[in-house]
Amino acid sequence: MTKLINTEPNITVLMSCFNATKWLNEAVNSVINQTYKDFEFIIVDDGSTDDTLKLIKDLSAIDSRIVVIAKHNTGLADSLNIGIQQARGQWVARLDADDLCEPTRLEKQIAYAHQHSDLVFIGSGLVKINANGHLLRSYRYPTYHASLLDNLRNLQRFPPHSSAFYRTQVVRAIGGYRVRIRRAEDWDLWLRLSEIGNFACMPEPLV
Repeated sequence: MTKLINTEPNITVLMSCFNATKWLNEAVNSVINQTYKDFEFIIVDDGSTDDTLKLIKDLSAIDSRIVVIAKHNTGLADSLNIGIQQARGQWVARLDADDLCEPTRLEKQIAYAHQHSDLVFIGSGLVKINANGHLLRSYRYPTYHASLLDNLRNLQRFPPHSSAFYRTQVVRAIGGYRVRIRRAEDWDLWLRLSEIGNFACMPEPLV
């Protein structure tokens, strides 16, 4: 059983799940097998009606870094806010239950964060795959704050939610995700976050 290196890890990986059994095991394993080990992994079950919660609990028995939160179904934004309030890491790394991390994702994003103290958000490129894991297309995004902010304001290319790596305390300070906003809760948060600090995106695909 894996133990936390520190009582307060540098990173909280945050995932919300709703009836996610089809891809959940692969997604969780992509986090557990990261080259960077100093993290906690909060998984919020948003009132699933399938075996999602059982699967999460089974996985948490194998790796003690996994923290399970079970709640009634209130939607993604509220679930993520609950996870953010419980997070002990200085940084939150988001991942959806049907996405995968490259093995070096956390290692590279935390190293970049340590090199750039002005950043509040770090994204990455994306590789789109099919159900069999075959590459369909790669996506790259602007790497610097000004271009990212311009794209954000104009609804153009911006790093995916599952690549987001952001400062926990800063997101708490601005109130987290706004639950009244559906399907664009991440873009709304990024716009408010951009008023606090700078953005960056690592060009390589890490999710």
